[in-house]
Amino acid sequence: MQAIPMRRKSSSGAAGLLLAAAPAQAISVALAWDPPASGVPDGYRIFYRFDGAAYEYVHPAWQSSELTCCVRNLPDTRIRFVARAYNSSGESGDSNEAIYTPASAPMLAKPTGTAME
Repeated sequence: MQAIPMRRKSSSGAAGLLLAAAPAQAISVALAWDPPASGVPDGYRIFYRFDGAAYEYVHPAWQSSELTCCVRNLPDTRIRFVARAYNSSGESGDSNEAIYTPASAPMLAKPTGTAME
């Protein structure tokens, strides 16, 4: 899975600074992954966490049958992402993590551990 940072634009469409009264700049992160090598998933779920926190598997950040997504309105801080495939038999384990790090190049990684049984 790969994480690609995308800066949020102002309502005028131009990139700009936020006022002091506004929350910290929000970002969007685009993710892409390959389907599992075995099994037929009904879809995928994306989960994220911040350093020092655990994944909350009860509340996916995104869910669909697509192989790409964009998670929006995130704080511009280090964020870790995993994908899970699911079907009527259950849910796979975590893919490898994709990590968004502010002011750095995107971290590229192929998913592993998403095979459906």
